[in-house]
Amino acid sequence: MNCFNLVKKILISLYAMLLSAVLLAQGWTAGVSNMYAAPKEEKLAVPDGYRPWVISHYGRHGARFLTSADQYDIVYDAFAYEEAKGNLTEYGEKVYDKLLSIHKNFEGNAGALTQKGERQQRQIAKRMKKRFRSIFKTHPQISASSSITPRCIHSMQAFCDALGGDIEMRADTADLRVLNPFACLAPCDQQNLSSEASWQPYFRAYCDSLMDTVPFEMKLFKSGYSCSSIPIGTFEARLFSIINNLPCLDFKAPSFAGLFSETETQLLWEMDNINCFHQASAGFPGNDRRYAVCYPLLEEMIMTSDADIKIAGPSVRLRFGHDMTLNGLLTLMEIEGWNKKAGSYAGIKEVFKNWRMPMAGNIQMILFRSEEDGKQPLVRFYLHEKAIELPLTAVGDRLYKWGDFKDYYLGRVATAFRIMAQPACNFLFNIEKEYNGRPMQSFSILNDVVYVGYDSGLCRTYDYLTGRKIAEFPFGCQITSNHCGNLNFHDSLLYVSGDLTNTACYVESVTPEGTRIVQTIHFRLSGDYGGSQAVIDSERGVIVYMRREIKQINASGNRFFISEFPLPKVSEGDITYRDSDAVRTFSLEKYFPIYQGASISDGKLYQSFGGTPRNPSSEGTGFAVFDLRDGRLLDVVRVPFNMEPQSILTYKGRILMNFSGCGLYEVINSLHVQCDARIRFQGRI
Repeated sequence: MNCFNLVKKILISLYAMLLSAVLLAQGWTAGVSNMYAAPKEEKLAVPDGYRPWVISHYGRHGARFLTSADQYDIVYDAFAYEEAKGNLTEYGEKVYDKLLSIHKNFEGNAGALTQKGERQQRQIAKRMKKRFRSIFKTHPQISASSSITPRCIHSMQAFCDALGGDIEMRADTADLRVLNPFACLAPCDQQNLSSEASWQPYFRAYCDSLMDTVPFEMKLFKSGYSCSSIPIGTFEARLFSIINNLPCLDFKAPSFAGLFSETETQLLWEMDNINCFHQASAGFPGNDRRYAVCYPLLEEMIMTSDADIKIAGPSVRLRFGHDMTLNGLLTLMEIEGWNKKAGSYAGIKEVFKNWRMPMAGNIQMILFRSEEDGKQPLVRFYLHEKAIELPLTAVGDRLYKWGDFKDYYLGRVATAFRIMAQPACNFLFNIEKEYNGRPMQSFSILNDVVYVGYDSGLCRTYDYLTGRKIAEFPFGCQITSNHCGNLNFHDSLLYVSGDLTNTACYVESVTPEGTRIVQTIHFRLSGDYGGSQAVIDSERGVIVYMRREIKQINASGNRFFISEFPLPKVSEGDITYRDSDAVRTFSLEKYFPIYQGASISDGKLYQSFGGTPRNPSSEGTGFAVFDLRDGRLLDVVRVPFNMEPQSILTYKGRILMNFSGCGLYEVINSLHVQCDARIRFQGRI
């Protein structure tokens, strides 16, 4: 290595170390335990004759302990188990001793607001009072409401105490739809936040691919980690959370510097960040429910502020809740830093950073009223006490017309309301959108191996449990005209249909690493404009062959014709079916353009439909369910997705669909909302 390259390498290493030190100093690895930093005071102008009149606020609770005792206990129990076995290294003993020295501080305090958290709220309140002194000098009408969680109620009390005056406070489950909508979720959204969520295995698989736990394990345990109660990766992440949360607490804690390497620190933060991303963010394409659930808060802020700007005296509305609600609100409002979707797990850290919502994070919406009649109110929006830009036309320094704000964001509220009336589409894992330039088409699953067909007869296989790609290869039926529009399994054989020229269904003997063709079923039917879509009904042993009456796929007035044929044995060799061979022919009750892949389960035909963003279907995007006994339409489910669906499959009780350019999704269609039993707190300061 020459001298120049050596110097260059040293400089790059020094820069990486410096960058890491700067980021650590900023507290970014603390994630949601990041401590609030008071902003520098800004002097922002407003037009002559305008004065602040309305403050509409929402604040996250202040610094707190970890939210459940289990987050502490599971780490202490694992350490105790390893110590009892004599398996802790000398360094591991030191770490455990440090943890034991502070253990008593955690007992009975899970989720509790700390004195630091109270101070954060008092300081924010005092700065609000100073920044908008013209409002508070007039003894405004002040109301405060809180989530029913004790740390939020105590945050509200500390904030109101610092403001002083006669303040009505309340914490009531009746307000949860506004203050903590995540306590009033539909079953599909509850499931999405649980440890049993469909995305969890793929999240864990991604984390496993990131993290090498061996160096950490060898640092603490003589013979490696042996506790069976939690995996080593979970143990490391939980210990990381405990240590990251220590700056939020009121006691002097020992230093754990050096326990995690820089690489481990960055990866542990990334995993925590992904978890937060799944709770309330812009999410992956296809599921906007994570943030849309927060629309009642935005609507309430707009409607109450619009009423308050018209009353005789200034008003202040204070609200206290949680980081998830604030993240959801900012995403709904399309605020920079919260407004981008991710295309993969690896891409999440580029579009979402959980440390941007620190303890006591808050928003303050300020309305300014003119002394002259007829002049429109103006609005300025503060995030963590710093005025920010909105996706609107400004009329001053981060200053906007209230009418523009109302119109735009009530539109966002309406959009969110529509989203919440649609099913959840949960991203599971990526499927590469092309193979040798050929687009992804249908898929099917056998023994937890996902077989994905690509135009012209190409195939990729993926592990359904982890999303890991296994192999790629041509089908035995590789031919230019084979669109691979539908894939179904029967008796471990894969039926590949969609040959647009030969109107054939190809039967393939498959393994995860390759296939070979064992039979070809030809269809020579009159008026066949269906693209040879053959759907296999294993339960009845028939091929359900789909045709459309009019050649143009998106034509109005089109109809589906179904012809059912016996499912031939492979030993019969190649087969040609004609009209006279059909067991029966009938039409479906409704035609859905642009139709895509289909599957059959329990006597029902599941038919996906939808076009591309440039060529959408007149019916939108989703799937229809037909009763194959009589062709009756049983259900139509439209999904909030503008990408082209390719196929649908019911597998292990789940409805799965794949979409062009995205990947594999689970569709959950259970929307009933249930809030907790009523709890109420009221008081005055």
